[in-house]
Amino acid sequence: MSLHNALSDEKFWKIIAVWWHSLDDDRGQRAELRRAKTPAEVYISPAYRDGIVRNLTQFALTESELERLALPIGVLARVRNLTSGSHFAALFGTRGKGSPAMRDVRFRRLLAIANDNTDGMDENRDELFRILVRMVRLTDDTATLNGLIKGGIWWNDVTKREWARQYYTHRTN
Repeated sequence: MSLHNALSDEKFWKIIAVWWHSLDDDRGQRAELRRAKTPAEVYISPAYRDGIVRNLTQFALTESELERLALPIGVLARVRNLTSGSHFAALFGTRGKGSPAMRDVRFRRLLAIANDNTDGMDENRDELFRILVRMVRLTDDTATLNGLIKGGIWWNDVTKREWARQYYTHRTN
């Protein structure tokens, strides 16, 4: 099964949610993932391999797909509150700290990050990781699972349009 197909499977999302909740009981795993400064550091960490990767073995994800998944998992390890029903960009538009003008500047920086290249391990992904971590902090460590995971895996023009649509239609002044 590919990562694309896994994202359509309810079991995948349940495993991610259960794993995220388990971080409350496994602070060592959370701390190790939170110390990672890049998606590559998440990918090579024992916490990533022994935690979420082990739980996803039934999906037979390739190493390349696991490298892509490391980015949103590293960001998710910094989240303290998950909300449902909303996109992360919409959440940032409504609950992000700072003035609306500053949120707009931060959001435009996110959208300015170049699309992924084919290998998924480049400095653009490092910048995407840093900005998403910052945005999570600015939403009081709150995020939504679906948009954060999908956007972190595939950062491209389609993702950017969806994030822009969610942010600009939900932002508050």
